Amino acid sequence: MERPGGVNERPPTNTEKLLESWKTGPVILASGSRLKLENLRALGIPQATSTSVPEEVEERVFEAVEGRTMHMHEMVAAMVARNKVDYVIAQGVPNDALVCAFDTVVMETTGSLEKKRRRYLQKPESMEKAKENLTKYFSNLIEGKLWKDEVTADLIETAERMGKPEALESLLSVGYPQELIHITTGMAVRAPGKGEEVDMIPSTIRLKPNALYALASLPPLERRIRVSEIVDKTLSAMDENERWRAVTTGIDYSDPRIKDLLGLEEAKVFAEMDDTEVGVVQGMPQQAFDRYLKALAREAAEGN
Repeated sequence: MERPGGVNERPPTNTEKLLESWKTGPVILASGSRLKLENLRALGIPQATSTSVPEEVEERVFEAVEGRTMHMHEMVAAMVARNKVDYVIAQGVPNDALVCAFDTVVMETTGSLEKKRRRYLQKPESMEKAKENLTKYFSNLIEGKLWKDEVTADLIETAERMGKPEALESLLSVGYPQELIHITTGMAVRAPGKGEEVDMIPSTIRLKPNALYALASLPPLERRIRVSEIVDKTLSAMDENERWRAVTTGIDYSDPRIKDLLGLEEAKVFAEMDDTEVGVVQGMPQQAFDRYLKALAREAAEGN
């Protein structure tokens, strides 16, 4: 086959044919989110439709992980997405439909190293609740920084007393980073023809709220006033069409205005890690989803 001008056109591979059939066939988003549906359609899936899922499907996951280990939090959002896909499949969908879900969860950790308490922050029920929850969350992040600073000071003193400066870096790694905004995201996919077989993919994003850290040095009363001001400004930025209702904790941490107000900086576990992909913090990782579909299609094509 030749294109105009005599340029040969490479015939599509089996993987490409299969992927195209998935993208042009029935695609169901297990969510009522308009933003996620728009992002899904932007990937070249204009016929994608969405199905709302009852809140109790999500709540069952949080009940199941209550009191579980620290490492469990990295899977929570993917587990929520998986439950939503399972729910939609159970309601009855065509076997040739691609069913997917995407979710975001923010985890709050409070307490000392020996007595940590964790809770999963979700979408606020009202503006008043959003203000109350964010004020508590931001205040706890600052308290966590103060506690970590004390721990780190003790570590430095211990290293100096040991007379082993080379041990200082490893000791400091225990005291740092400060309390972070932990955002876990996850997606779940049921490929066409896979029945009840669902894949889920987790990821975790860690953000340093530097503007909140800077308040740690203030007297308690002044700190509370400043926290309240930041909460009002962040929610005000989210008040257009009541966006705060649709996002975890009421604010979109990928919004440039929120990044500026909170002084957000990504805290990477390894310095060489790539920056977080666009859309991940919003719970709809377009690039990662597109890559994963290609991987699934390649695996299915090679298996035939």
